[in-house]
Amino acid sequence: MQIKHKLLIGSIALVSLSVITLAIVLTWQSASQSREALAYESQQKLIAIRDMKRMRIEDYFEGIRIQTEALVSDPTTQKAMQNFARAYKNFINESQSNNKIADFRQMLKDYYVNQYAVEYRKLNGGQSIDATALLNQISDNAVALQYYLISQNKNPLGAKHMMDNIGLVNSYGFVHNANQPLFRNHLERYGYYDIFLVEPENGNIVYSVYKELDYATSLKSGPYATSAIGKVFKKALNGEPGKIYIADFEEYTPSYDSPASFVSAQIVSEGKLLGVAIIQLPITKIDDVMTSHGKWKDVGQGDTGETYLVGPDQTLRNKRRLQVEDAESYLDTLRNAGLADALVKRIAGKDNGVGLQPVNSPAVEAALRGEAGFATFADYRDVQVLSAYAEVDILGLKWAILSEIDADEAFAAANDLVKHLTFTALVITVILVLVSILLGWLLSRSISNPLQKLSN
Repeated sequence: MQIKHKLLIGSIALVSLSVITLAIVLTWQSASQSREALAYESQQKLIAIRDMKRMRIEDYFEGIRIQTEALVSDPTTQKAMQNFARAYKNFINESQSNNKIADFRQMLKDYYVNQYAVEYRKLNGGQSIDATALLNQISDNAVALQYYLISQNKNPLGAKHMMDNIGLVNSYGFVHNANQPLFRNHLERYGYYDIFLVEPENGNIVYSVYKELDYATSLKSGPYATSAIGKVFKKALNGEPGKIYIADFEEYTPSYDSPASFVSAQIVSEGKLLGVAIIQLPITKIDDVMTSHGKWKDVGQGDTGETYLVGPDQTLRNKRRLQVEDAESYLDTLRNAGLADALVKRIAGKDNGVGLQPVNSPAVEAALRGEAGFATFADYRDVQVLSAYAEVDILGLKWAILSEIDADEAFAAANDLVKHLTFTALVITVILVLVSILLGWLLSRSISNPLQKLSN
């Protein structure tokens, strides 16, 4: 090989190696430092959002506690509790229904089977329920009251609470007609799902604003005595005056097995226990707090960020962002994640994964142990996420709160920087290699030509 070719190749190799090495080192350092900076920034942002949401959800339930205390200490509530308990006890005799219970039960069966059970199947992915078995477990008093205030109520399913005047000229009719507008107004003002008054002796629900299948039944011996409402009633009944008790979200049959949570407190006047007030809490209020009314971008959570709650049973306590933005994709993702088709259908029917979708990530497990921290892991979509997690206290219940964002979005700026640096380094390398070829050719000529002449 001629010396000029050796010089040319050597100069090109030297320049190329130096430029490529320098480009790789600078790109790697820049990418590493920018990724670390973005990771720290994302961590601090997620922690701030987590703590802000935790404070808001705790404040919401603190408001529930204050409202419940005000409700049970109101003389109107105390008087209503006494009057409803007395009127409930005498209802069959005063309404002259003693000889009609069998007929009432048969006519009420039509409501249970042809209205309630039909709606239940619709909201539970086609799953059926033995509504007749529920009806057979309630007392004659409950049958009579449900007949007049539910079956004979002209308002459609889900709007039975709109009837103020029940059309009965007896004690219960007078008490109901006087109090229904007041309690319904209280319910609507604070956004509750329902308000119940329960007498302490037999645990009968003597009043309900909304009037579902639990209305007029016993929370000591009726079909819902072991459900969440029965549990929270017993907590208050055996508890302390002035203390607020809560039952966590779980499936509740009168509400079509949608998840329901309840708070309760004793109604006491002059040291005497009059009864127990129970409030059924709505899921929507928690959703509004955790999803920022669907405006994630407005609170700095970008295109994939979200904050959600998980109960001690490791299931959701509010909707996930994907479900709100694209319900079909959410359901497909659950199927791909291995959830049973029947469970996915139930989530679809209720349009909610609360109490149904399992969430068992390492962050959830750590938060439910009382830990707070930051982690990266694959979520139910099999997508890597950055997650800030902590425990949240809900009137004594311990839930997990997590604020997350997809890793790809969090590191998008770093990835863009790497692409930009790589492209820039490639362009500079090509230019310098071309320049080195020209300079190497000139250098090799300046050296090889005199040597060639001398050789000749």
